[in-house]
Amino acid sequence: MVWRKILWNIIAAFVLFPIVGIGRHWVNIITGNYEYYNIHYTLREYLRLLLYGQVYFSIFWLLIVLFPFQLIKDYRYRIGKRLSFLYKVLVFAGIVSSIILIAGSFFVNMWATPWWNNLLYIIVAIGMSIIFTPFLYLTIDRSVEREPVNKTLSEDINEKHLLYIFAFIIIAIIILFHSS
Repeated sequence: MVWRKILWNIIAAFVLFPIVGIGRHWVNIITGNYEYYNIHYTLREYLRLLLYGQVYFSIFWLLIVLFPFQLIKDYRYRIGKRLSFLYKVLVFAGIVSSIILIAGSFFVNMWATPWWNNLLYIIVAIGMSIIFTPFLYLTIDRSVEREPVNKTLSEDINEKHLLYIFAFIIIAIIILFHSS
C-alpha cells in the first residue's frame, strides 16, 4: 500500500504536473504551431524547450505539496476521520495557496499590486487542486479507504522506513540533476 502512495505521487509530480505546467502551450502543440519567440521548432525541440528545468519544479511539487497532502490524508484516516472529496480539494488548495503566498511575499512583492489582481493565484490554486485531487483519489485514496483502519495502522509502522528511502531517492535525484 505504501508503494502505491509513493509511486502515484511520483507519477503525479513527474508526469501530470509538467503536463499541467505547459497548459498554455497546449493549443500550439495540438495545432502544430511549434513557434516560441518567433523561432520555429520541431515537436521534439519544442517540448524539450518547454520542459527544460521542469524536473526541479516537479521535485519541489512532490516534496512541498504532494508529500504534506498525503501526510494530512493519512493522519486523518489514521484517527478515524475520513476526508470528504470537497475537504481534500480545500486542503490541497490551501497548501498550494500558502506556497503562493510565501513565494509571493519573499520573491515577488505581490502585496504591492491591488488585491483583485492576486485573485488569479487563488483560482490557479483551486484549479490545481481540482486536477490533482481526483487523480490522487482514483489512484491512491480509493484503495486505501477500502481497507480497515487497523490493517492500515500496522502498515504505517513500516511506512517510516520507506519514507526514509523515499527521501534518499529524492535527494539523489536532486544531486544527479544538479551536477549535470
